[in-house]
This record gives sequence, C-alpha cells and structure tokens, in this order.
Amino acid sequence: MATTGGANSFVLNITELTNVVTTASGLTPFSVLSNQIGQIQEMVIYDEKRIAVNTISSYNSIPIQVVDPINIGPTGGLTIGGDIVYAGGGSGGIGPTGPTGPASTQRTSVINQAATTVVTFNSINAYMSNGALWLGSNTGNAINIYGQAQWSYDGGSASATIALMSVNTATLVTATPGSGVQGDLVVAVITDATNQYLYRITGQQSSVLQTGNYSIVIEQLG
Repeated sequence: MATTGGANSFVLNITELTNVVTTASGLTPFSVLSNQIGQIQEMVIYDEKRIAVNTISSYNSIPIQVVDPINIGPTGGLTIGGDIVYAGGGSGGIGPTGPTGPASTQRTSVINQAATTVVTFNSINAYMSNGALWLGSNTGNAINIYGQAQWSYDGGSASATIALMSVNTATLVTATPGSGVQGDLVVAVITDATNQYLYRITGQQSSVLQTGNYSIVIEQLG
C-alpha cells in the first residue's frame, strides 16, 4: 500500500497480498473468475459454434424467439405437447417431405372427403372407394404389405388377411362386407415389409352411401 506523506495522507492504490484467503470459499477473486470462465466454456464450444445445455428457459416473460430455421437431426426427434415429431422424410407435417426416413408426423388424415380422396403418409398411401379400402406405395417403388383388417358395419362384422405383394399403385385390400351405412368402420394394421414400417389405417363412412364421403386416418406405429 502506497500513501502520500503528511497529516493529510491518503491511499493511492492497494496491491492484493499473496497467501491470503480473500473469500469465504478460500478462493481469490482471480480463481473465482477463472472458474466462472471455465464453466461458460463447458456450455459454449466456440470452435464448433455449439451450445451444450440440458434446459433452455426464457430470460423474462417474453417467450423464447427462434429467428432462424432449425434443422432437427436425422437421429433426433422433437416432442411437442407429448406428440413426437420426427426429422427426415414423410408426407405432410413438420420438416422435409419424402418417402424415405422416419415420418415427419405420427399421423395424417382426411375428414369427410369424397370417395377416392388419397391420403399419403411416409411409405404408404390409402383411400376408400365403394366402402372398400385401397392401399398403395408412396415411395415410387413396389412394396410388400402384410396385415389384418377388421370391419364393423351395420348388421355385423368381418375380418380379412392382407397379403399384397409388389404393390405400387393402389390395390384393393378386400371388398367391404357391409351394404353401406353412415358410421361403417374398417381398421387395418399393416406392415410395409419392404421398408420396415408398421401402420394403423382407420376408415369410416361419413354418408349412407358407400360411394359417398368418408374419413380416413393413417398412423405410423413403428
């Protein structure tokens, strides 16, 4: 410590003493600062322009803003409100579309649409016509489809085994067993054995005519 002389002397500067504990933690201010910088470097990998954190939260009441596109990696995924959204291919939904890779969403549908309205999803497409279910390939290449279909219709129920080899364009699964009543339902669980996908397809008549409107949902189960 340096001072001026005389009765009115005052401190000019203070030099930190060595071998003196300056904080309750036993660390000098320099060590504390070094530790804090090291912790920041664990989260901010500057060379890779990467942030490594487990949780992102807003600074204040303003929601987190994303101002540039985000690419969800092909091996990653995103959960929104409990629903899984995958990266990669798929028809409709979030992300790039295409017949290969995981689906962009877990399902797609049409509601109360005219007969032969096609629903496409990942590697499969489907529609209803005359109350019957038709399946085809959405990949541009032939696929093998196996599974079971169950009909619930006015007056009874029926089931059918699905075994479609080298399907490309839409192919009739089996004719509807019912006469056509609003609410008639078909549920098919199928495997695209070529691309290793499992789907559940649900179709329901919206009108009293089998040639009328219907709803259909395709869900990817695996």
